[in-house]
Amino acid sequence: MKINKYLSFDISLHKTLYYINKHYSNTSLSYKSLIDILNDNWLSTGYQSNYEESLFKSFATTAMKKYSLNPLDRGCDIVLINKFITAKEGSKLKYAKIDKLHFLSNDQLELIDYKSGKHLPPINKSFFTSKTLFTITSIKKKFGVYPDIFSLYYLRHGIKFSQEIPQIYTTI
Repeated sequence: MKINKYLSFDISLHKTLYYINKHYSNTSLSYKSLIDILNDNWLSTGYQSNYEESLFKSFATTAMKKYSLNPLDRGCDIVLINKFITAKEGSKLKYAKIDKLHFLSNDQLELIDYKSGKHLPPINKSFFTSKTLFTITSIKKKFGVYPDIFSLYYLRHGIKFSQEIPQIYTTI
């Protein structure tokens, strides 16, 4: 698979957040520490020039600055970070990537999908897509429980949209 700049950027941010969640889940990190972690996890593949890579790295550092000022993915206990769950549907093998599944302080289970793009789609079109429903049902099959909340965390904007998972979806 050929890696382009968008995939490199996305992987770099996801790897950075994985490292932060794994090693510093209950700690506030300084902006400098976050940038050091980003630099350690930066993937330089797929950029057409040093300028283009520098531009995308500036997007990533802006996302980390917003994250350092107000991390919106804090919870108590992390269940999964950056994991794939696979399931067979007929002859097809499907997978769900879980960016973060954790318990909030009120004991609700939250599923977070980190978004690295600059585009903010209409929220009513973002929640409960077929991919999201597959992920939610895969979590139920694997762990015996549905998440209570599904969140889209737009890292470049420092915005998290959350939606309670309706009972109608948990009866699927």
